[in-house]
Amino acid sequence: MQNLGKKLKEIDGGNVLDVATGRGEFINLIKEFKSFDNVTAIDNSDRAEKAFKEKFQDAEFQIMDAANMSFKDKTFDTVCISNSLHHMLNLKKTLNEMKRVLKKGGNFIINEMLSDQQDEARKSHVLLHHWWAKIDTIFSEKHDPTYSKDEIIAIIDTLELTDYDLMEYA
Repeated sequence: MQNLGKKLKEIDGGNVLDVATGRGEFINLIKEFKSFDNVTAIDNSDRAEKAFKEKFQDAEFQIMDAANMSFKDKTFDTVCISNSLHHMLNLKKTLNEMKRVLKKGGNFIINEMLSDQQDEARKSHVLLHHWWAKIDTIFSEKHDPTYSKDEIIAIIDTLELTDYDLMEYA
């Protein structure tokens, strides 16, 4: 955690996009950046909009499909997604959209819970999360189990990024 905290404090975020923001929990980590100009958050849920707007008056929220963003190319200095990869209907298209709206040399941040290599406390949280995934699926909501560390690395490799750091966050 110390390495991630230190790394966040080094980021000049500029114009930040938080994809699949949900209730906006990752915004609290964005506030740890060395600096940022503004935050735009997107999600495809009316419930997310209501929860987000109750917590954050200093960030913009838009209902938008992450796989079909209406932003122009190279709009954002930093693009983030947190704990949402396993909710994406079309993960590849979403990640390509995130790259499309990211300025050259920008920050591409993925924060995702791993399904493996956990201590007992985190392992029980992963199992609970996988149970929620089954319940959501029964009610026709897209919610896959979380990915393993190797699966996350494979996903990152498909992005063909020129430089990246891999850090674990607990």
